Amino acid sequence: MLNLLDDYIDEFIFNCQSRDLPQGTVVRYTKKLKVFLLEQEINEI
Repeated sequence: MLNLLDDYIDEFIFNCQSRDLPQGTVVRYTKKLKVFLLEQEINEI
């Protein structure tokens, strides 16, 4: 699951950068995304 998560995040970052979002915004959203997905995974166990 975590490998999939990393791929997803890489793609997410690439998409954000291609839209010229500020780096800080991208990092903040990425962290929120990681936390959200990890919480989803924990809830499924």
